[in-house]
Amino acid sequence: MTPEKVKQGIAEVREGLTFCLSLPLDYPGGTALNPRRHPPVLRPTLRNGKINFLYRLSDDDPQLTDVINDDAVILHLQYSSQWG
Repeated sequence: MTPEKVKQGIAEVREGLTFCLSLPLDYPGGTALNPRRHPPVLRPTLRNGKINFLYRLSDDDPQLTDVINDDAVILHLQYSSQWG
């Protein structure tokens, strides 16, 4: 998007109201509307065969003091887009 297009869009503003464009990623729930579309799945990643949740990096290197969490999400992009 060019700066000129942004200025053209701003010129259309009348009241300055805002609204959220996001959809809830866990709605409608289940797979009743389409059995091929599944809700998001949140999982921890693995590091050296261990779950990467409250993982002490000192397990890998005694000089490190950080504790980390690392997650992965499997997201079916059209799960929440065609329910309404």
